[in-house]
Amino acid sequence: MKYAVIGAGGTGGMIGFYMTKAGKDVTLIARGEHLAKMQEKGLTVERMWDGSMETLPVSATDMEHYRERPACIFYMGTAQSLKTMTERFLFHQ
Repeated sequence: MKYAVIGAGGTGGMIGFYMTKAGKDVTLIARGEHLAKMQEKGLTVERMWDGSMETLPVSATDMEHYRERPACIFYMGTAQSLKTMTERFLFHQ
């Protein structure tokens, strides 16, 4: 099953990180510098309880280049972007 996490910031990034770690087919959708760093270096999580850090390579792209049809979408964006996202995923073949 394919998953997409749209808005891979704090919450979306954590969801995508742990889904990737669990072996799920997940793509994180982001933009700008954050996207470039995930593509180059992966995604790093720092655990608050002990300060340990873990980095995983993740699949990441921007909305313009995402061409898959995920079975499940985690949307972590703003209300202003919701209309565009639903049109992109729900109403286009």
